[in-house]
Amino acid sequence: MITKSRSPPLDDRSDYIRRGCACIPCAQTNLCNTPEAQRSIRLCRAGRKSVHIHLKKGRQAMTIHSRSTRFTVVLLCGAVLMICGAALALTNNLLAGGTIANSQLFNGPATIRMAQVILNPGDTIPWHYHPGRAYGIVKTGTVTEEFGCGGSEQHSAGDAFEETTQSVHQVTNLGTTQAELYVTIIVPAGTATTIFTGGPLCGPPTTPDQCMNNGWTRFNHPRSFSNQGDCIQFVLTGK
Repeated sequence: MITKSRSPPLDDRSDYIRRGCACIPCAQTNLCNTPEAQRSIRLCRAGRKSVHIHLKKGRQAMTIHSRSTRFTVVLLCGAVLMICGAALALTNNLLAGGTIANSQLFNGPATIRMAQVILNPGDTIPWHYHPGRAYGIVKTGTVTEEFGCGGSEQHSAGDAFEETTQSVHQVTNLGTTQAELYVTIIVPAGTATTIFTGGPLCGPPTTPDQCMNNGWTRFNHPRSFSNQGDCIQFVLTGK
């Protein structure tokens, strides 16, 4: 079930549509390609207030209401939907947002969003990246951040962490108590704050050394490389 109130600003609403109606928690399955799911997505984009999806095997229910820019996602997975992984049942409250007219980070206008994120035990923010930078502070509880190139880090109350541009990761509450985070994201104006990938991706390389000794072969985000030189060129030019 997805809950939300008055229509938020257009940029927030388009981000909401990608998260909610695009079947993000089950992005690694073919569930979003069913006629029922596609009809749901079309209805959501058209602004319909209530959408329900019923699958022949298992059940996924979606309802859209209103309440500023707050939303709650609850995914009910039946036996067939176990491949979805951990169910997404988190709360994301947009606290504030604004625009920098000329950000030195991007040499142009930038959008900033600040949000409170609450994850109950077992909740996951699926694999995603930010077109800019994200900064998180853990107020209570503990979360585990996994990285697309492998490895993970644990962040507990009082910890802060940074997510670099285009680094693919997912965040999960593997503990037994609720975790509360405060997240600030800055991206170039006109881009989505968060882009879900449907699974782990490795990249981008940030130093020429990471391309050496066949290191270039492990990267597949934002693109793959044909050889070591191609990888180094990307690091130096971003292309």
